[in-house]
Amino acid sequence: MAGKKRGAVEGQLVVYVLAVTVIILVFIYGYNAIRDFDEKTDKISLIQFERDLQTAIDSVSADFGSSIVRELELPDLNDQLCFAELGVANSNYMGADYPIISNSIGSGAMMNIFIRKKGQTEHMFYIKEVDVTETGHDKPGFICFNDTAGRLKIRFEGLGNRTEIKRP
Repeated sequence: MAGKKRGAVEGQLVVYVLAVTVIILVFIYGYNAIRDFDEKTDKISLIQFERDLQTAIDSVSADFGSSIVRELELPDLNDQLCFAELGVANSNYMGADYPIISNSIGSGAMMNIFIRKKGQTEHMFYIKEVDVTETGHDKPGFICFNDTAGRLKIRFEGLGNRTEIKRP
């Protein structure tokens, strides 16, 4: 009789170990699936933001003198959007505050729009026909907008064949 009890206990132990192993594997799979979904959602948000920005720029580009103010929402808890006018912005005055932007401009990379989070450049891309005019500061051809309450306000002014980016 003692042999049957011992065999039953060992059998139950094997069942418990297998059950725990299956549960752990399900949790790991679920965690990875959720993480992948979050990463894809972040990428989609960035693509949508790029399209919204491109639409705003294109909407006034050809219409000289037209002006609109748009509110845009930065994706994924980013807190700053910067524009650099290629050929005007100079990497020398970016320095330690904007090292990735400085390297991009200094190397001649075709990137002129930078999304930042907590002082670090997270994403960059290029939209053609963008001018930057910011009066009263020491960085010609460069402007940054800080996220306030989850949104950015930007003025887009048509120049006939380009769009000028300004503060509202």
